[in-house]
Amino acid sequence: MYERIVPGLWMLQPRDIRDHLATVFGVERNGVAEIRDQVIVSDGRSQEDLLAITTEKMAEYVGSEESFPRLWELTCAKAKHELNPPVGIITPTITPIEQSHDEEKLIEEKPRKAKAAK
Repeated sequence: MYERIVPGLWMLQPRDIRDHLATVFGVERNGVAEIRDQVIVSDGRSQEDLLAITTEKMAEYVGSEESFPRLWELTCAKAKHELNPPVGIITPTITPIEQSHDEEKLIEEKPRKAKAAK
């Protein structure tokens, strides 16, 4: 079985991911974009252009030896991560309120009254 990225599979990815992967793998655009009924059918990258994306290059890009379909999935996920890195959660620094010894108050707990059974 010849493993390769076909234009239909390529076009399933959002434009920003396709452009990023084209830069990473050096995919040329030798065709013209095709639009039918206001739907982009091709972004101008032909099947021959997409041959630049190989199993070896994807394995090197993601840093893992996997099957071709899994490598493509990981490649797209890594591209998405690189384009949209997670934003760190900033936790507020909580500083304890300083009180003098005289201001401390002790709260006495009052025993609760048991409810009478009816």
